[in-house]
Amino acid sequence: MDEVAQLSLLKHNLQRSHTSAQDEYLSALLRDADRELSDMGIKPGAAKDFLVIDYAAFLFRSRADIHYSQTMPRFLDRRIKNVLIHQVGVPNDL
Repeated sequence: MDEVAQLSLLKHNLQRSHTSAQDEYLSALLRDADRELSDMGIKPGAAKDFLVIDYAAFLFRSRADIHYSQTMPRFLDRRIKNVLIHQVGVPNDL
């Protein structure tokens, strides 16, 4: 997925699709989220594309609102773990 599509989906996730005022900041968050997920071991692919959007939305919300929990939401943590497990795979003899 290209960066323009990711930015559009992130803006919809954050309910900011009506403005382009923060496009540069949101694009930087997408790059940071992609880098952090790569550091966690997530490989490129369709699953990572949508994970980057959700992780960038989490980063935006956690930096923008002091009342928003600084811990990663459970659904996002589980999705990251599920993708990592799926990438490792399961041996055929199990």
